Amino acid sequence: MYKIYFKERFFCLSSQPDRLQNYCLFHKFHDEIDLNNRIREFLDDNSKSCINIYSYKVNYLWESFKMFFRFIEAAGGLVINENGQMLFIKRDNRWDLPKGHLEKGETTEQCAIREVTEETGIEPLKISKSLKPTYHIYTLAEGYILKKTHWFGMLFSGDIQTRPQTDEGISDAVWFDPQMVSEVKANTWRSVTDVINEIIPDIIEQ
Repeated sequence: MYKIYFKERFFCLSSQPDRLQNYCLFHKFHDEIDLNNRIREFLDDNSKSCINIYSYKVNYLWESFKMFFRFIEAAGGLVINENGQMLFIKRDNRWDLPKGHLEKGETTEQCAIREVTEETGIEPLKISKSLKPTYHIYTLAEGYILKKTHWFGMLFSGDIQTRPQTDEGISDAVWFDPQMVSEVKANTWRSVTDVINEIIPDIIEQ
C-alpha cells in the first residue's frame, strides 16, 4: 500500500479497498486516462480528505500514478541520543525532520547522514535501522512534484549542542523527550507523524 500526502490530504493506493480509511472515496483503477482524471479532480477539490484507488496490480498502479508527476527522491533521519531524546528541526514555523535531495552517486544512507549533519550540525551519526519511506506531493512553477523520502533511525552519542542550518530556513534544532513528542505532532506534517509513530516503540523498549 502507498500513502501519498498532498498538504493535509492523501491518496491511498492499495490492492483492495482500504476500509480503514475514514471518509475516503473509493475508486477502482481502470486505465491511465481515468487515473489521471481522478488525480486531477482530487488535487483540485480541497473538500475531499482522501481517495483510495485500488487494483490487484498495485505495483502497476503505482508506476502509472508516478507518471502524472515529476518524481524525485530524498533521504533523512530521526536521531535518538543516549538519553532517548529525539531531534527535530523547526522549518517555516513547523516541526520537521532533517532531510534533503539525493545527490548524484549517493546512496540513500549517505544522503541521510549528510543532510542530518548539515541541517542540525551534529556528528558522527550511526544508522540503526531503515524506516518506511514517505511520499508527498507539492507544487513548483513547472508543476506537481512527487517526492519519495527514505527514512532512517539514527543513533548519536556526543555533544548535544545543535547548529541549525539557518540559510535553509531552519530556525531551531531541539531534542525532545518521548513524553513531549505530542508537542511536535501538534505542529508538524502528517508524514512526519508516521515516521515518529514507527520509531516510538523502539524507544519504549530501551
